[in-house]
Amino acid sequence: MSSSNNDHHANTNNVIRDGLNAINNYWMSIPIPDAFRALITVLVFRNILFAIRRYFFGDERELSSRNGGDKGLVVECESLEQVEKEIEKAKRREKAVAIDYGATWCPPCRRMKPIFAKMSREFRDACAFLAVDVDKARDASMAAKIQCMPTFQFYTKDGEKLDEEVQGLDVGKLRRILTKDLGCRASEEEEKEEKENAKIIAQPGPGTIKDKKTN
Repeated sequence: MSSSNNDHHANTNNVIRDGLNAINNYWMSIPIPDAFRALITVLVFRNILFAIRRYFFGDERELSSRNGGDKGLVVECESLEQVEKEIEKAKRREKAVAIDYGATWCPPCRRMKPIFAKMSREFRDACAFLAVDVDKARDASMAAKIQCMPTFQFYTKDGEKLDEEVQGLDVGKLRRILTKDLGCRASEEEEKEEKENAKIIAQPGPGTIKDKKTN
């Protein structure tokens, strides 16, 4: 059985090697300048490497998100003391507070990061947005009794903690608590931008005609 498997692998390797040799021989037989041939070879290998990178690690936007990306107006807290200070600061400014408890190794947390960052801009005038890494700020996560990640907890503008929280990828519930329970409204800049975007979307423009016949 082992001998049969070795023969199969050897035959496969021979086929691959012969195929690569055939491609190389054909490529070298094409009558083009060597400099041009070298340039094309570099570009081909570069594209192959980029394709492998995208396959295993995602595109540039996703990589940027994993490595931090756009954090918006979110304040990163590294201790319970800092969390408490930020809550007190928001209370003095009559702002609500939303806290994201997560971890860098948590896939759902990474997916929620850019959404939370966007909301921090959208509700900048009404709510302070905090982020707590449960591995770095263990005292804060223990005080909040975090059981899963991401978990979002909230405080009113009076500094009172809401009983309701959001766990996991529930963007609708997160937005509902911000707008309904906490009474947060989007900033004037964000509302203006949304109206401008709505105008652009509403404007008719050229599109692809389905089943269009050509002469």
